Parts: sequence; structure tokens; C-alpha cells
Amino acid sequence: FSCPHGVIKETTVLRFVDRKYCCKSQASKAHDRKLKQKAAMCSSGIRIREEHKNENGILYLIRYLDNDGIHFKLGITMKTLKERFHKGEIVSIIDMYCNNMETCFNLEQEQLKYAKENGWRYSSHSTTELIKPEGIPYLLEVFSKLKSSQ
Repeated sequence: FSCPHGVIKETTVLRFVDRKYCCKSQASKAHDRKLKQKAAMCSSGIRIREEHKNENGILYLIRYLDNDGIHFKLGITMKTLKERFHKGEIVSIIDMYCNNMETCFNLEQEQLKYAKENGWRYSSHSTTELIKPEGIPYLLEVFSKLKSSQ
């Protein structure tokens, strides 16, 4: 990992994921799209914390409501979806897959990368890991394959 600005910061996101940021990445939580993009360019990626790898996890695909409208959101959590989201944020649960956090994390990252490569991934002002409608059939197929292999 290298930072063009010379300083690397480490932080824990959502209590189970470690992320390394460059010194300019404080903006990653900002609501300024340009600052978010700049921060993302410096990020080395994320990894799951060792102590959470074997915890129970959920990979989920939901219809999500925020101030920008209704979106499709792909994510992981160790909580129930009711605990993870505020009242009213979930419009509907499209699909879920339960496994250990390491497996859920790896699956999420793989699908988010694929979505990004195909132009399906985006962020709103308040959240990330959003998927454009044209990516949903692919994700439904992924969830179907995951469930059939259990």
C-alpha cells in the first residue's frame, strides 16, 4: 500500500472491517461526491478483522430508501436486518444468504467488484454499495447458486 500524500491511516468500519486510508481519505464519509471519489482512489481496499471471520453473517440484497430515493443495496452484517437499518430504510428484502462473516465478506466484495466492472455500482449521498437495476438479475442468480450449494 502506498499513499501519494505520504500518510496512511487505519480505521475500523462497521466494527468488523479494517480499512487503510491515505491521509486525504477522511472525506470518504463526506457527502461531497468529488471528495468521495478522491478518497476512493487512495484506498487500498478493505479486509475483514480476524476476530470476526467465524462470526455468523448475512449477505443481503435489499431495496433501500434514503433521501435520494429507492435503491438496490448489497451488503453484509452480523446483526439482523432490522437491527442493522433504521425504521423505514428497508423497502423490501430481496434475498439473503447466511454463512460465516469471512465467506459473506468475500462474496460481497466479489459481487461489488463485478458490479463496478459492469457499470452497475454507485453511491448515493448517504450510502454505498448500491446496484443499478440492470445488475439485479445477475445478483439474483448468484444468490440462487449460493443457496442451491448449501
